[in-house]
Parts: sequence; structure tokens; C-alpha cells
Amino acid sequence: MRSFDPEAILRALVEREVDYVLIGGVAATLHGSNLRTGDIDICPSREPANLDRLATVLRELEARVRAEGVPDGVPFEPDGP
Repeated sequence: MRSFDPEAILRALVEREVDYVLIGGVAATLHGSNLRTGDIDICPSREPANLDRLATVLRELEARVRAEGVPDGVPFEPDGP
């Protein structure tokens, strides 16, 4: 499994012009929390074109679904709306 690189993930979202709000542990850390996390949580705009851009980023990053007992996660094929 690749190492967690939140900067690379956020950079990819920005470069592809994905509209989203950062939530969860990384957002809390950026606001000064000591909380550390191993994922990025976002709430994307549900506009169809934005979801297409998000799907592109997820494919480029080879995103996987976390699952108990599956250390490398479960592969999936992201698509738009």
C-alpha cells in the first residue's frame, strides 16, 4: 500500500478543479488539532461535471475502498453521476 500523502491528494483535487469542502481529521489538523488520520474526507459538489472530475482524480490516484481485513483496500472503478 502506498504511503498516505494528503498534500498530493489535495493538490490533485485542486489541479483537476474539483469543488469540495475538506472535512474530518485532516481539516481538524489544519485548524490546530492534534488528531492524526490516515485518510482524507471531503464533501464534493454534486454537480455532474464536478463528479466526473472527482472520478478522474480517484482513478489517477488509484483510490481504494478501506475494508476490514484488507490491508491494501478494495479496488473499484470510480465514475461520475
